[in-house]
Parts: sequence; C-alpha cells; structure tokens
Amino acid sequence: IPDKEIDRIFEVSEKEISVPYNESTIEVTVKANMDYNIVSMPDWITEITTKVVGGEEKTVVHKFKVAENKGSEARTGVIEFCNEEQSRIQVTVNQAYKVPVKFEISQTEIVLGAEKSTFELTITSSIGYQVKPEVNWIRQTAASGGNGVYTHTFEVAENTSTTAREGVIVVCNDEQMCIPVLVKQKGDMSWVDGTF
Repeated sequence: IPDKEIDRIFEVSEKEISVPYNESTIEVTVKANMDYNIVSMPDWITEITTKVVGGEEKTVVHKFKVAENKGSEARTGVIEFCNEEQSRIQVTVNQAYKVPVKFEISQTEIVLGAEKSTFELTITSSIGYQVKPEVNWIRQTAASGGNGVYTHTFEVAENTSTTAREGVIVVCNDEQMCIPVLVKQKGDMSWVDGTF
C-alpha cells in the first residue's frame, strides 16, 4: 500500500499589512507542515523574534520591527517566505510617511512708533500652537481664522520713555517648534522736537 499523500500546508495569516510612519512591530503567523525560510525582506524590516506555537502542523509567529519612515513618500516592502518545495508566499508591508508640519508666521520683526498702536500676525499651522507675549506692554486682543490660517491682533502700549524698547512674542506649536517675533518700539521723542 503506497504511503498516503500528505497534504502540504503553507499559509500566512495575512498577505498585506499597513503601518504608520513611526517605528512599529508587526506579526506574521505562518502555518506549515514542512520547513520554510524567510528568503528576502527590505532593509527597513528586521525579524526580532520567532515563536513556535503548533505541533505537527507547525504554527510559527514571526515578529518584525519596521523602522521609522523618514522619507517624504510612503514605501512598500515584501517579506518573502519559501518552503522546501520552492513554493513562495509574499507578505506586502505598506508604510505611511510623516506629513510635514506646516508652521509659519507672516513676519518675525515688527517696528512701531512710540504711540499706542495695534498690529496683526498671521499664523499658518497644521497643528495646535500657543502665543505668548513675553513683556507686559504687548497684549493679544483678538484671534480669528480657521483651516490652518489664523490672524492674531496685538495692542502695544504707548512708550512714554525716550528710550526705544524691544519685546518678544513667542509662538510655539504642539511639537515644541517655537518662532520668536521681535517687536521694536521707538522712544517718545515728542519733547525733543517740541510737539508736546
């Protein structure tokens, strides 16, 4: 009586995996009743552990580390498994890319006269941010806008001194990127030119 033909089992838990741009781990479960190897994978994926959980129909959990995608485009790589009969299974890994944070201010230096005045800053930001005047003679009086473009209005107190002064408004986004805005205010020269 000839030996009963053994049904060959060689399958993976999923053939496509999507991951975010940052470093992450993925698992691929392989069920096989014959020997197999990983024959190729991209250099940004490395196997970190292998755990056998089955008996005769061997089930193996492969854990992989996916490196952070620092590029400006999504990328795709293939982990290829090959058994002793040269049958191959491919698992496609799709990794997103980090969308760059937009963070701009319309001007980073403001020059004003000694009199009480107002000015506006337009802030373009794709994430949240905070606005903080660092001196008490500059205060924010209004903010408006939406869809990533915001207008902030500031009031500057009169400079009654003859000495010019400088103050800074610091704008920091939620990723701790900060942009300083320098405000220069002239001194009061009205007593010099006789225009009291």
